[in-house]
Amino acid sequence: MLRRFLMLTVLSLWGIAVVGCAPVQHWTVTPSNALPPTQGGITIPPTYSDPNGAIFNPSFSGNPRPPDVLPTCDTQANACDGQPYADGARGFRKLICSVDKANFHGHVNWEVATLVGRASWESWNYDGDFNLYFQPQGGNGVTKSNDVIDGDSSRPYIELEFYQPETMDRMSTDAWTELQTAAQAWADEADPEAPDRVINPKHPGAPSLAVATGLFGLDCEHGCPSEVHPVYALGIETESDDPHADKWMIFARNWGTEGFCSNKNHVLDVGALRVMIPRIGAAAPKATILEFASTYRQAPVPTIEYHASYGVVVTFLLPPGKTSPLQELVLSLDWGEQSPAIAGTPGSSPSQPPKANAQPADADLYLKRAATDLDKGPRIELQNSVSVTAATHRSNELRTGFPQQVPVTTVTSFAPIPPPFAITSNQPRIDLGAINQSKTRGDAAALAALCERYKDVLPDRDLSASAAVCNDARKTLAK
Repeated sequence: MLRRFLMLTVLSLWGIAVVGCAPVQHWTVTPSNALPPTQGGITIPPTYSDPNGAIFNPSFSGNPRPPDVLPTCDTQANACDGQPYADGARGFRKLICSVDKANFHGHVNWEVATLVGRASWESWNYDGDFNLYFQPQGGNGVTKSNDVIDGDSSRPYIELEFYQPETMDRMSTDAWTELQTAAQAWADEADPEAPDRVINPKHPGAPSLAVATGLFGLDCEHGCPSEVHPVYALGIETESDDPHADKWMIFARNWGTEGFCSNKNHVLDVGALRVMIPRIGAAAPKATILEFASTYRQAPVPTIEYHASYGVVVTFLLPPGKTSPLQELVLSLDWGEQSPAIAGTPGSSPSQPPKANAQPADADLYLKRAATDLDKGPRIELQNSVSVTAATHRSNELRTGFPQQVPVTTVTSFAPIPPPFAITSNQPRIDLGAINQSKTRGDAAALAALCERYKDVLPDRDLSASAAVCNDARKTLAK
C-alpha cells in the first residue's frame, strides 16, 4: 500500500499541471518545419505517413546508429525555456525537478508520429504516468540515450507514457478497467504480474503487437532519450494465438500532458484520429465491436476501413481537445481463412527491469524519498491531508448495444480529416475551473504537510528555496 500512497501524494503534488490551468500548445498531424535544432543537424526525415498524415515510424538521421541526438538548446542551462517546441517544469515543480542536474528539466518535442512495435508493461510511475516498454519496429525512433532491455543492444525501447487521471481513471470498458485494476495490484505489490496478464492474457510477460500515435520527442529531464508522451492513441493486440483472428484494446483522444516535469496541455487540432491495426491480408476481415465507451454521448461509433498498405484503420471522431475527450474500443477481427501478415519485429518482454544507464536522481525519486523518509505517524497525517479528486475529468460512458458486427469498407485513399464536432448544450461539460481549484488545494495541502514535517527545509533544497515554496503552499490554502 505504501507505493499506492506515494502515488497519491505525488498526484496531488502535481495538481497544478492539470489541463484546467495548463497553457495550451497546439499541434497538427502534418509534419512542420519548426523542428528543434540539434547538434550535428540531426533531423527526422518525413519519409512515410500514417493514415492521419503524421510521420510513420520516425527515424533520426545521422550516424552511427542509433545516433546521439542532443537538442542545441540543451547544451546550456535555461536555453530551452520559452522555445515553442519545449515543455518544462515551472513553479515549485521546477524546484523539485532540478534535483536532476540536467540543463533542461523537461521535454523537447518533435512531431506527432505513429510507431508500430511490441508493447509490454513497465510501471505506474510516482508522477501518475502509466509507462509501457515499446520495442519499435526496426529500432525506429531510438537514440543513443534510449535504454535497452536486459542489457541487449539489439532490444532498445521507447517509453509510451500517458497520465492516469487523463486516461485510466476514466475508462469504462472491461479491457481498460482490468488494466487499471491490474496496475493497482502491481502498485500494491500484491500481484506484480497482473498487468502482463491483461496485455497478453495467454502469454503473460511476452510483448504484444501494438501501435501508438502521440507526441514524439526527447525526455531531457532524463538524458534526452526518445519517447511518445503524451500518447494520443494506443492499440494493443491482446489475443493473437489464432492465426485467423485477433482482438484489440484501443483508446483515442486529441490532447494530453507530459508528466510532472512539464506545464503544457498538448492539444492535437483534429476532429478525427485514425488508428491503424498493422495486419495486412488479401482482403478485409470481419469486424465485431465488443465494447465502446466515450466521454460524450454525441460521439459516433468508430468506423472501420481496410487499406491494402495500412491494414485495418479505425477512425474515431472527436470534439475539440479543450473538452478533454476520450474514447475506448475493444475490437475483434475475423480474417476467415487468411493468415494476415504482421508489420513489426517480434520482441520479448524483460524478465527483470531493464538495466538502465546510470542517471542522477530525478523528481520521481526525490518525491519518493521525501515521503518514505517520514515515520509512520507523520506519513499517515500526510496521507490524510492529501485531497485527490476522484473524477479529475468527466468519466467515459459505456455504450449499450454491443457486441455488434460492423461493416468494414475497403478503401484506396482516406477522406480529409474533419474538424472537431461541437458539444451540444444538453451534454455535461467538464468543469475545468472546479477541477483546477480542487487539485490546486490538494497540491498545496500535500506540500504544506511535507513542509511541516521537514520544518520548511525540504531534502536537498537550500533554505531560501524551501521557504519560498512552503510559504506559497500555505498562502494557497489560506485563500
